[in-house]
Amino acid sequence: MNKVILLLIGLVASVSAAHKLEISAAHFLKAARNNPFSFVKGYLSASHPNLQGPVTWGTCASDGGFKVDLTQTHSDPTLPIKGKDVTLDLDGTFTDDAEVDGVNVFVTWNKTPLYTNDFPRKNPESAGDPYEDKITWNIPSFAPSGHYSVQVRVHDGETKPKNYGCITADFDL
Repeated sequence: MNKVILLLIGLVASVSAAHKLEISAAHFLKAARNNPFSFVKGYLSASHPNLQGPVTWGTCASDGGFKVDLTQTHSDPTLPIKGKDVTLDLDGTFTDDAEVDGVNVFVTWNKTPLYTNDFPRKNPESAGDPYEDKITWNIPSFAPSGHYSVQVRVHDGETKPKNYGCITADFDL
């Protein structure tokens, strides 16, 4: 077990670009401490391909001002694969004027917080403006199987940020 932990620690990656997030081994180790049963179960069930599924898109609570277009929002590839990149292609339209300051990405694995990061954007938007954003995520080959849930919030830069819109992406590995 100690060798596995040392191997995972040795594989730590860092964020390489504003639009790409890489979840490191340290994030998974922290999640494993909070949910050890799911962590072990995720590795034991890794050989079951029926756990893998396409990304399911939705919306979550927000302050308003942005309408998600779920007909255009998609992932590439459709089925996320361990050891490969998946790009989340987000689409929608602003319904109100907005000063977008960033996009917050929050990821859970089996309902355990795994990763959060804020990516700066600095975009003034007007009502009716279309909005597209691509976020690429490298799914590490050492990622345990299980349910992953991603929330992407488009927000302003106030001390208490206004969340214009929230898109969810759920999938199983």
